[in-house]
Amino acid sequence: MPELLRTHSPIVLVGSDALATRLVEDLGRLEDIATGRTTRGDGLPPGWVTVVVEDDEGPFVAHLRRAGARILVGSGRDKAVLKAAGVGAAAVLVLLYEEDAANLHAALSGRELNGSVRLVIRMYDEKLAARVEALFRPNCSVLSSSLIAAPSFVDAALGDGQQLIEIGGRTLNAGPPDTVAGAPLVVLARPDRSEPEGTELLPDRDVPDAELVLGAPALRIVPPARRRLRMNWPGTVTGWASGRLRWALAGLCALVVVGTIVLRRSGLGMSWLDAFYNMVSTLTTGAPDGVEGSGTGVTLFVAGSMLAGVVLIALITAFAIDDLLGSRLSGALGPPVGSISGHVVVCGLGTIGVRMVEQLRASGVPVVGIDTSPDAGLARRLGVPIVRGDASDEHTLYAARAHRARSVVAATDDDTANVEVGLAVWALDQDVRIVLRLFDQDLSDRITGALPQAVSLSVSAAAAPVFLAAMLGREVKAAIGHGRRVLLVAEVPVGAGSPADGRPLRALEVSGRVRVFAQERSRGRTRVLTWSPSPDAELAAGDTVLLVATRSGLAEVLLRTGAGPSPGPAPASPPAPARSEPGVNGAPAGRRFGPGSGRLAGRWRSDRVAVPTRWSQLSVVRAILGQQEARDHNRRAGDAVEAPDEDPRGSR
Repeated sequence: MPELLRTHSPIVLVGSDALATRLVEDLGRLEDIATGRTTRGDGLPPGWVTVVVEDDEGPFVAHLRRAGARILVGSGRDKAVLKAAGVGAAAVLVLLYEEDAANLHAALSGRELNGSVRLVIRMYDEKLAARVEALFRPNCSVLSSSLIAAPSFVDAALGDGQQLIEIGGRTLNAGPPDTVAGAPLVVLARPDRSEPEGTELLPDRDVPDAELVLGAPALRIVPPARRRLRMNWPGTVTGWASGRLRWALAGLCALVVVGTIVLRRSGLGMSWLDAFYNMVSTLTTGAPDGVEGSGTGVTLFVAGSMLAGVVLIALITAFAIDDLLGSRLSGALGPPVGSISGHVVVCGLGTIGVRMVEQLRASGVPVVGIDTSPDAGLARRLGVPIVRGDASDEHTLYAARAHRARSVVAATDDDTANVEVGLAVWALDQDVRIVLRLFDQDLSDRITGALPQAVSLSVSAAAAPVFLAAMLGREVKAAIGHGRRVLLVAEVPVGAGSPADGRPLRALEVSGRVRVFAQERSRGRTRVLTWSPSPDAELAAGDTVLLVATRSGLAEVLLRTGAGPSPGPAPASPPAPARSEPGVNGAPAGRRFGPGSGRLAGRWRSDRVAVPTRWSQLSVVRAILGQQEARDHNRRAGDAVEAPDEDPRGSR
C-alpha cells in the first residue's frame, strides 16, 4: 500500500500501557483521505506508527505488535532513542509515561529534535499540566486519562444516567428522556436486542423508544431528605465532639437542673445556690448531710442521682477521649465510617479512584474509600472515611458498610482483583450496584452477563478517543458513557478545501456513528449558531459543527473536515519540519499530509516553535528536571502519577 503510506506522516508514541494500545488500534481504523481506503484488516502502514517501550516483554507489547506498530526498545527521555524513533520527521509525538516529570523530560527532548512536532502529553497534576501546555504552546495538548474517564465512572456509580455538558454557550443534559425539557437535540441510544449490548447508539432521528437523549435539562424539584435530629451547639466543641458526647452532656445538665429543684423544695432549708452545690456534690462525691430525714422520695431520688452520675461521668470521659483521639487520627485515616448508608464505596484510591471521590464529594454524595495502603496526605485531602484492607475481603466490605451502600466501584488497576471485589459484593448483597474497571472486553461481557447489577468500564476506552482527537488537532468537549461504550461530544471546524467543504450537512452524518446537532456560521462580523439545523444545510469553510459521534465516527469526521493534502510528489524520506523550507500555510514544502498531520488539523497557521538553543527556556527547564529525575522516576505518589489501565495478565 505505498500510496497509503505516502499520505501518512510518522507518529511516535512513548509508553506501552492500555491507552497506547487503544490509540494504535484506533489509528488502524482511520480512513485515508486521499485514497478512501482504510487500514482495517491490513493493519497499520509499515513505519507509520512507532511505539517506544522500556521493556520488550511488557504486557501490552504483544498487543501493539499485532496492531501493526513498530516497536523500539529504549527510554523516551533519551534523545538518541527519540531520534531513532523518527521524531525528527514526525507530525505527532504522544507521551504516555506514568510519571509527569518523565513526560515533561521526553517532551523537551522531542522539541529539541523537531521544533514543530505536535505534542500530546498525559499528566495527572492539573497545575503542572496548564503550565506545560503554556510552555509548548501552540502545538501541544496536555490531557489526563483519569480526569476524562472519571465522569463516566461517577455516572455509572450513581445510576441516574444524567451528565451535564457545557457546549455552544449552553448547558445540555445527557440522560433519559424525562430529564430533558422539550424535544431532544439528539437521540443518543435506543433499546435494540439485536445489538451486542442490547442498545443501538445514535439511531435515526425521532425514534419513539429512546432511552438516552441530549437536550436542555429539565428543572426538577427534588424534595429534601429527612435528617436525623442532632445537637448543634455553638462554639468550637462541635469541631471534635460527637453527637453521643453532646447528648451525654445534655443528660448530665438536665439531671443537675432537676436535682437542684428537688433539693430546694425538699424542706432542708437550702437556698438555690446551696441546692445546686449539693446536687453537684451528689453526682461527684456523695449525698449531702441530712438528706435521710427529708422523706423517702427525696432519699430515693438522691440515691438514683448518685448512680446516674457515676454512669454519666464515665460515659462522658470515654466519649471525650475517643473523640479527641479520633479528631487527631482522622487526618491520617479520614473520618470514621459511622452508620452511613446510601453512599458510594470506591475500592482502590489510585488516579481514577481519587478523581471519582473528588467529583462525588463535589456533587454532595457521601463516599467511603477502601485501599490496601492509604497515605495520610491523601486522607486529609479527600476528607472521606478510608478503610484499610483488601476490598475483596468480606470484613473489609462490612467495615465500609458496602451492604448499605448505593453502589460499589472496583477501580484498581488489576482486572482479576476488580472481578474478585465484584463477586464479594454480590455475595454480600445482590441488590447493590457494582461498577467494575476492566480492560478485557471478553471478560467484561461475561461478568456483566453473570451479574445483572454490574457495569463494566475501561479508563483507556474512555480516554483514547479524546487523545486521538488531540493528535488530529481537535478538542473533545465531553465523553458520554453508555454501558462500556463511549459517545463523544465535539466542536469540529470545517477546513478550506476539505472533503466536507461545500457539501450538505447530511454528508457528515452516519446512522449509528455521527449525529450533528448544531452549526455555527459566519454572517459578516458575527457568528450565528443554529441548533438542530436542516440536514440539507450547506457546509462552508470556517463553519463549526457541534456533533455527537462514536470513536470511529469522530475519527472519520476529523478527516473529512480537515484540509486536504497539499499537491506535489511525496519524497522518499520526509524531511524534518524544523529544517525544511516553509510551503503553503507554513508547512514544509513537498510534504503530503495524512491523518496525523498538523496541517490536516488546521494548526499550521500558528506561530512556528523554534528549535531551542543551549540557553533557551526549554533547556533550562530540562536541566532542572535532570537534577530531580533520579528520585522522581521511581516514585508512585498519588498526586504525581497517572496510573496505567488494567493489566490483561492479571498480575497484582
